[in-house]
Amino acid sequence: TRDVKYLIKNSCVLPYTTIMDKGYDDNNIHAFMRDRGICSVIPVRKNCVRGQYRKEMRDYFDYGLYWQRNIAETLISCIKRRYGASVSSRNIRSQRSDLYCRMILYNVFLFIVVYFH
Repeated sequence: TRDVKYLIKNSCVLPYTTIMDKGYDDNNIHAFMRDRGICSVIPVRKNCVRGQYRKEMRDYFDYGLYWQRNIAETLISCIKRRYGASVSSRNIRSQRSDLYCRMILYNVFLFIVVYFH
């Protein structure tokens, strides 16, 4: 949840919608997204009753849109299977750079496979 604001602020393209799992259910994240005109689809955690945006998600949750999250989950699963699920770095900066390199490497691998087949 700490990286959400950083990633949105530093993104060169703003999304219309973000789809996240229950771990990101925070009224501050919903408010941050709405201030930027981004619709956030995050299921409400069990027993959470406070917060204007949480109440909206609880009452008007779009399950059809939420299940498109499987595409991202499949991509993350592929990266973990190919390059490992753990990071050996201790420093958070090194961990992030390690993960970013894995994602770039996976994209290069995908490009080569698609281009040469």
